[in-house]
Amino acid sequence: MKKLACILLTVVIAGCAAPTPRNWQAETAEAVLAAAQAGDMQAQKVAGNRYARAEDKANAILWLEKAAHQGDAEAQYLAGCLYSFCSDAPDYDKARFWFEKSAAQGYAAGQGSLGTLYSSGDGVEQSDAKAAELFRKAADQGYAESQYNLGLLYEQGRGVERSDATAARYYERASDQGFVLAHSSLGWMYREGRGVKQDAKRALDLFLQAAEDEIPEAMNAAGWIYVEGGAVARDYEKAADLFRRAAEAGYAKSQYGLGWLYENGRGLKQDMVEAYAWMEVSVKNGFESAQPDRDRVAKLLKAGQKAEARVRASDYLERYAKSSVR
Repeated sequence: MKKLACILLTVVIAGCAAPTPRNWQAETAEAVLAAAQAGDMQAQKVAGNRYARAEDKANAILWLEKAAHQGDAEAQYLAGCLYSFCSDAPDYDKARFWFEKSAAQGYAAGQGSLGTLYSSGDGVEQSDAKAAELFRKAADQGYAESQYNLGLLYEQGRGVERSDATAARYYERASDQGFVLAHSSLGWMYREGRGVKQDAKRALDLFLQAAEDEIPEAMNAAGWIYVEGGAVARDYEKAADLFRRAAEAGYAKSQYGLGWLYENGRGLKQDMVEAYAWMEVSVKNGFESAQPDRDRVAKLLKAGQKAEARVRASDYLERYAKSSVR
């Protein structure tokens, strides 16, 4: 969540241009800095944004805080982000201070970010109920990240009464705005028929949308839908492509899936050495359910193949480190 918030901050910083009497975004660095030094709040914010894009955190905070002290809600939010989600050494007390200022003005991103602190307990006493309250305020303003986060709380029953149907509604709202993680979460709701009518085609479409942004879990889920067929046409070649992309991103379940395809010659030329290598990597990366198949494939290998398979598995393990087995 924090990494994603940092990505979103980059987007905001890159395109921050609130309506002003003068378009400081179009001005030279010298003109912006002169105006910022003279106390122009919007120029200060633009200066802070530019320094942030240049990865000059000290000057970014300097100018964003000057605008924040003058009451700019967006600058308050951005300063909070630089103290937290986008910092290698977070100062959550300062982040909370600025998020609270921003949230008090009804700024959706500030409300959502303060909700994230309450959800994690960073800089505040952990409270899912308070997080849900803040996420809801931001979600009601159409803030996609908070719609997704509120959906998570409803799916997990944290701070609110557990409700798959309500979770699905919030995921849907965030997904409709292109929020990548919501595509995947909503896809699982349709895949499993939780809170919505089960629909493998809809699930596949959502997983594929998330896969465009290289979300390993979504690539894996879409791959298995193609393997299973039924509601959609079986397509082992597409499954192989999806599994490989996720496997090379370190996703253990897809490393197993790729091995399974190699073992069975589905979508790929049958190759027992590759099958063992990928299943071994999957097990080493934490997917213990792959162990029985790995052991079975190992018994089918000849002596020379076993040595080659182990060498290949060692190479893959070094190159494709563990990411997640969720």
